[in-house]
Amino acid sequence: MAGAGEELIDTRSFWSSFRARWPWLATAAVGGLLVAVSLQGFEEALRTIPTLALFMPVVAGMGGNVGTQSSTIVVRGLAVGYIERSRVSRLVAREVALGATLGMLYGSLIAFAAPFLGATSSDPVRLGMVVTFGMVGCMVIAAAVGTSVPLILHRFNVDPAVATGPFVTTSVDILGLLFYFWLATVLLGAIA
Repeated sequence: MAGAGEELIDTRSFWSSFRARWPWLATAAVGGLLVAVSLQGFEEALRTIPTLALFMPVVAGMGGNVGTQSSTIVVRGLAVGYIERSRVSRLVAREVALGATLGMLYGSLIAFAAPFLGATSSDPVRLGMVVTFGMVGCMVIAAAVGTSVPLILHRFNVDPAVATGPFVTTSVDILGLLFYFWLATVLLGAIA
């Protein structure tokens, strides 16, 4: 985990733990600001179809979870020597396929449940498509990023167990939500 370091948690001083963690959390905080800035271009979409905002947390959250799962699998595989260069393409393809399949499953379930939870739209079918395919896209992006980032960090001799978290979560938030709103503008014409 980013900033956790190699020492056991009870043997490290408070300030040592603070110094190890703050740079990685600063990276995540800056990334969060980048998410806010990148979504400013979609203010009109949110004004036109405010229901889109209801699904932002679940789209980003599920993407983050998939990215974390993929990165954890890769970090563990690297640590135990399971991942060989000849297997990298297969691993990335498998994780992306899992992301797409899980995205279709959960996106469909959430889109189906949305009207029962009070989410309204003048075009519920298209809104359901945005939620479903937005979830698929976000989870595919998350799987690709979650698999690739630790491999890239490892290649450059940066400990992926320490640095992966903030890069994956921030990238997935930015790219996943940009994809979600891009899809909304295409399918719903949310921006005139």
